[in-house]
Amino acid sequence: MTWGLSQALLYLCLGLFGTTVTHATATLTYSTVFSFDLSKGSGGVVEANNTLFGTLSNTSLTYGGAIYKVSLDGGVPQTIFQFSSTDGYSPIAGLLVGADGHLYGSTMYGARSTVFSLSDGGGTLFRVSQDGTDYQTLHRFDSNITNIAVITGGVVATNSLNADGLYPSFPLIEDSGSGYLYGVTNSGGVHGTGVVFRVKTNGTDFQVLHTFAALATDGSSTEGAFPSGPLLLGHDGRLYGVTSHGGANLYSLTNKVDSTSTVVTKRGTGTVYSLNKDGSDFQTIFNFPALDDTLDADANTPDLVGRNDYGAFPSAGLVETSAGVLVGTTTDGGKPTDQSLGGLGTIYQLHTDGTYAGTTSLMLLSFDMTTGYTPTGRLVLKNGRLYGINASGNGSVFSIQLDGTGFISEHEFSYAEGVSPSSGLALASNGDLVGVTAYGGACNSAYGSYGSAYRLSANGVMASGYSNCTVYATSSGGGAMSQGWLWGLTALLVVSLLRKRWLSVH
Repeated sequence: MTWGLSQALLYLCLGLFGTTVTHATATLTYSTVFSFDLSKGSGGVVEANNTLFGTLSNTSLTYGGAIYKVSLDGGVPQTIFQFSSTDGYSPIAGLLVGADGHLYGSTMYGARSTVFSLSDGGGTLFRVSQDGTDYQTLHRFDSNITNIAVITGGVVATNSLNADGLYPSFPLIEDSGSGYLYGVTNSGGVHGTGVVFRVKTNGTDFQVLHTFAALATDGSSTEGAFPSGPLLLGHDGRLYGVTSHGGANLYSLTNKVDSTSTVVTKRGTGTVYSLNKDGSDFQTIFNFPALDDTLDADANTPDLVGRNDYGAFPSAGLVETSAGVLVGTTTDGGKPTDQSLGGLGTIYQLHTDGTYAGTTSLMLLSFDMTTGYTPTGRLVLKNGRLYGINASGNGSVFSIQLDGTGFISEHEFSYAEGVSPSSGLALASNGDLVGVTAYGGACNSAYGSYGSAYRLSANGVMASGYSNCTVYATSSGGGAMSQGWLWGLTALLVVSLLRKRWLSVH
């Protein structure tokens, strides 16, 4: 078992037995919009015209996902577009509602060459109308992929290289004035460490604006590596983002192999970067500090590493709370009040030039066992407060004031509602917050549970909570089986064909 998995399991156990403390009275009313059935939501939801739009990451061996819509007030969800084997596979990044009203997004993988192939190519960019018509592939990422073994930080890893980036996994952003969409891939490019790109909303003029430098053998990088969140277009007209690896500072993780020997692995703690919209003047504006590490007393327990002043491994995109002030989250680092724990993540802030913002410290909040931890998804700014999600335990929604005080646990998820929020929150036009969970919810079967789409209202309004667990509607009207049933039908078809072939041979 890797250290990362071991630590995750340890923290999960701690979370199950810890008690979340509500520091103030919750201000939002939770309701389930609908529960997924045999299809898993991916990338959260966005709202337009009182309608939520979202994606399903995959629906069968031959269909690579779907786009759905549902009223913000609840009701029957509709599948408005089904990805075919030629469109791309697994739209996990979430959608953008463009200034022209179209939905823009990406698939993590390219078109499937055969029913049995996982993917062909490094992903696609697309747009589609809100009724599911006028689908257009804007860009197909290079399918000429080279896998190489590299040594970084004392471990052997596989880097996948290509010309223009691989596996776009974060939402696009738009500069409506120029007509460009901007995004990142968290791998690929000529060094395998990701790229920043742009493309016109009509699919023309695709450009790689920046290719991240290769990691050094010790795990460091002058620029950071592997973008870990969507871009932000700042008030100053520059693009801002984060990387989860690389940077100037390392953590050294020391684990005992046996009673006499140890192994040391290293990893850069991540960066914040910026660049102009044409790709010029790339700057690493902040390197997250190294993490403390002390050797465990025995070889079977993972080190509780992670304590530092500001956090490490930024996990999501940035939000600009006022002109020139950026706020984001990390999944590790910080200084929990319990001295026996490693860092559980932070909320940090800095000026766009990388200097401290507002105080003498970068850290607004260090998560601990009373707040929940492991923040996921970008924070949302609403009425002078920041709202976000912690993934620990069943998951929770929190809010804080812009100075880091006034923490509120707004909602703690239950299994009946849905657990494990799989993406960040989105702000609807009426001021409500919306999102999705990955598991739990009203629809359970022998194949598992698939989560819910939910709404958090500041006005006490509740969605109707549609939970018909057998039928979704299609955009053309009428009933249709939940898309996930196609997995089972395809599997039965494959088994039947193989059986006939076996009988014909024997």
